[in-house]
Amino acid sequence: MDLWQLTVLVLRRWYVALPIAFLAVFAAALAGSRIQPEYATTARVQITSPNVTLVGGLGALAPDESGDDVQEVTINPFLSAGAQTMAQTMEFKMGSQEVRREVAARGGAGGYTVKAQTRTPFLQLSVVADSAGQAVRTAEVFGQVLRRELEALQDAKGSPEIQQFTVTDLAVGETPSAGKSGLRKVQAIVLGVGLALAVGLALAVEGVARARAQRHARRRALAGLGPDDRADPARAGAPAPGGDEPVVLPRRPHAGSWH
Repeated sequence: MDLWQLTVLVLRRWYVALPIAFLAVFAAALAGSRIQPEYATTARVQITSPNVTLVGGLGALAPDESGDDVQEVTINPFLSAGAQTMAQTMEFKMGSQEVRREVAARGGAGGYTVKAQTRTPFLQLSVVADSAGQAVRTAEVFGQVLRRELEALQDAKGSPEIQQFTVTDLAVGETPSAGKSGLRKVQAIVLGVGLALAVGLALAVEGVARARAQRHARRRALAGLGPDDRADPARAGAPAPGGDEPVVLPRRPHAGSWH
């Protein structure tokens, strides 16, 4: 069955498909009035490398103040990888469920998205919240937790403060904008389900009608009867196969009817 045949079938059973379609439109409109808009904001930060120059490798040795002995100098192990790798590391850390739960507990939205941009030291934060205040709060808490986690990660390796990476704000907590992407999705789903149901019911009614017609035709065939003219309007009033059309003769007047 192609699209044209399906369209003709649905139009034939319009009394089934049309009410369902109207209900689907009404349900989509009702869903649109009940669902609140979503508020989105973005933030962008940079993982900044320390302003130091390393000479030698990790654990390099340097003379002490007396000039006689040497001492081991602690070097931040993350420096060799660079700011890009550190940004990717913080992407995984800030996207963890532990951090998301903390952000949500402090008044933010835990369903944010954080992504380290390819070959750059930048982190991009995208927030979708139920209110403008929650969206802004999410960006604020995210920045605070990011700084704390970045510092804790380097402190755990004994990195000197002068060698540590830091966070530079580029664009944090831009004005949230109300979006209706979630609303549009819900309406599209409701309409799609309603239209599919309308077409499905029209097909079901057509299938039942055809099955009944076939059973009726088989019963007449077994009884030795011809096709049922009532079941086929095109045959109503047609002459019997192989017979002549009925001839209607003019009526003869009775004797004495002439004056």
